[in-house]
Amino acid sequence: MREFLDIKTLDKYIIKQLLTAIGVVVFVLLGIAWLSQIIRLIELFFSHNLPFLSFLRFSSYLLPGLVAIVLPIAFLIAVLFIYNKLISDRELIVMKAVGMDLKALYKPIFVVSVLLFILNFLLNHFIAPYSAVAFKKYKTDFIGDLSQVVLKEKTFNDLASGLTVYVDNTKGNILYDIFINDSREKSSKTIYAEKGQVLKTEKGFSVVLVNGSLHESKSGETRSEDRITFGKFENYTIDLGLAKEKSMKIFKPKELSTYKLLTAEKWDFVRKDKINKYKVEGHKRFVMPFYNIIFGMICAMFILSARFSRQGNFKPVFTSVISCLFVYSVYIGAFSFVRKSYEFIYIPYVLTLVLIVFLRWRFNRENSR
Repeated sequence: MREFLDIKTLDKYIIKQLLTAIGVVVFVLLGIAWLSQIIRLIELFFSHNLPFLSFLRFSSYLLPGLVAIVLPIAFLIAVLFIYNKLISDRELIVMKAVGMDLKALYKPIFVVSVLLFILNFLLNHFIAPYSAVAFKKYKTDFIGDLSQVVLKEKTFNDLASGLTVYVDNTKGNILYDIFINDSREKSSKTIYAEKGQVLKTEKGFSVVLVNGSLHESKSGETRSEDRITFGKFENYTIDLGLAKEKSMKIFKPKELSTYKLLTAEKWDFVRKDKINKYKVEGHKRFVMPFYNIIFGMICAMFILSARFSRQGNFKPVFTSVISCLFVYSVYIGAFSFVRKSYEFIYIPYVLTLVLIVFLRWRFNRENSR
């Protein structure tokens, strides 16, 4: 371990190239993933006429979770690209010629993988969950709750059983030429208003109507007790009755701290049939950072031990990618299995230990040749 802590000028040169390549790849992958996530929110966000800067702030809460996912992939691509470039430019051959063994050439990969391990750990356990909660709160305050009462223009919108709303035109939460039929209670109300506004209250959502008319028919026990009333109003408020439906808080695993995930059975918001899923997600946060170290070791084993070829070094690159994909698929299978059989939760940890020990043994064997 001491030799890995002694960072020389040549190591800094390779580390700098690796970090630059990782930054570029992360930027590209993040851009693709980010766009795929926000494209479904753009129409909803701008339908409420919210500022573009608020939209950027809102969508930025997605980034930490996405970075945690793409970081190992970006590291894999960066290692293959930089070291293959060093080989094609004959730089790696010169390094070997001056007496550098595989351990010395692997040192920059090891240093960067440890840095990414720490970053991934912080993202998984602290930054990403906090960001997911902030994303949900922002969405709830500005978009999520309003989306429950977003009314399509020139369409009869069924907001709840017995509640139908027709709006001729909307601008954000301002409604124009509104028709409402409310038969949720014994009385049936038909309301028309020139203008209205959706408001969020502690109890839920209401619509404040301006300049309209109200037609109400109430059924009695007998026909003689039936009553029909009609009148005009300047201001009238109608409750949309969505408070009870929205009062129950539901948290996704990515929105919870690691402690709450690992102790899912203690919390009321976790269904009993979902406890294993939440707990496995908590353990997954501990295992995922090791992807960086394992992918780095796999690439080093194939790339650094490969013989120089003027025709190129496609074979070690291909073998590295296939091996990493195979390892990743094994992890996916392991986590899927332990979700159903939680008593085997130790499998991903054992798998990680076995892989690191095996790869280290293979690397030392290649280095001793």
